[in-house]
Amino acid sequence: MNVSGPPSLVVQDRQPALWSLSSGQPAVCLFSQAATAELYREQFASLGEVWTPQPIELAQTLKECWLAGVRWAVLDPSADQSRQAIDLGAVLRNIRDSLRAGQGLPS
Repeated sequence: MNVSGPPSLVVQDRQPALWSLSSGQPAVCLFSQAATAELYREQFASLGEVWTPQPIELAQTLKECWLAGVRWAVLDPSADQSRQAIDLGAVLRNIRDSLRAGQGLPS
């Protein structure tokens, strides 16, 4: 994931906004900048708020999404496209491996 700084999410009741891949699978919306998330919130989610979580909170949120059956995230989605689709399983494995190696959370 190519993001300078922590990604932001659009959330309502701590549930992140979801986007549909062309296959119909849901994906968590991640934003490279809070301003991009705010534009998305205003245009598509109308309710909720922009949240820029700490790394451990982001890891927990992504794990919760995985446990709920969401297998993908998308970076900077709009109505019809996103910059990148991200395999949540690969992200969570990377986090797990970094923590097991004593390296802390990956950036």
